[in-house]
Amino acid sequence: MKHLESVKTINSTQSEWTAKGPAGIGSLTWKAEIIKDQKQKLLSWQSIEGAPVKNFGKVLFKAVGDATQIEITISYRAPLGIAGQGAAKLLNPIFEKLVHDDISGLKAYLES
Repeated sequence: MKHLESVKTINSTQSEWTAKGPAGIGSLTWKAEIIKDQKQKLLSWQSIEGAPVKNFGKVLFKAVGDATQIEITISYRAPLGIAGQGAAKLLNPIFEKLVHDDISGLKAYLES
């Protein structure tokens, strides 16, 4: 995940994430917690209260023959009200490409 500087484990359900800012400018750190973990089926998480960017995500795993289909949902609420929402609209395509590239890399790694 090229856009991440670090992920630190706090305990079995909580972690601290630091992502690089757009175009490598600055960084953003937040804490998240796993809210549901169903082995080989579902993993979901959310940011912890006080995160600079509230976020939620889930990954669904579905067996398709000898392969596994992965469905990912990530949502977030940009900070700074209307200005933050405007910036988020501009950055969404970049963010989507980052996630797509990360998943493609994970797929290639797991299949090799």
